[in-house]
Amino acid sequence: MPDKDKRQFWTVLFIVFMGFLGISMPYLIFPALFLNPAYSIVSDYTIAPSLLLGMTLAAYPLGQFIGSPILGALSDDYGRKRLLAGTLFLNAFFNLLTAFALKWHLVELLILSRLLSGFMEGNIAIARAMAMFPSIKPESQVDAEALHLWEDQRVCVDCLFNRPLFWRDLNRQQSL
Repeated sequence: MPDKDKRQFWTVLFIVFMGFLGISMPYLIFPALFLNPAYSIVSDYTIAPSLLLGMTLAAYPLGQFIGSPILGALSDDYGRKRLLAGTLFLNAFFNLLTAFALKWHLVELLILSRLLSGFMEGNIAIARAMAMFPSIKPESQVDAEALHLWEDQRVCVDCLFNRPLFWRDLNRQQSL
């Protein structure tokens, strides 16, 4: 693997890691901020704190769900690296906005900033394409990505509805 591809791979791996960090860290921090009366940021709201916590935690993955296909399509038009850089910058801004929302005890701003941060973290689709096909143009990788998505869905369905097939396929893939 050439040095350029290695650097790109490690950069993409870091982006994916930060995305998982962005979705997982609030699961550790937010329950104490919402449910513990000593730290509560929702004491001024009439809505149940557990409902606000659920909405806040759900905003980020919802943003990713909406942003991934949109940002993936835009990367075909405007280029992966340019769009990836822009979404990383905006994601940093929205994460900063999340910190200010926590400091100011503004749950509405917190939910909005988490939603928009998740939307920008939809760049995971771009990062995944860059990791899978570092030197291939976007037009030629569409079939391979569709096949990979189909394989992911098949494994999930097998796991849910037919566990023996899932374990058989998993063992076969490990032996390859």
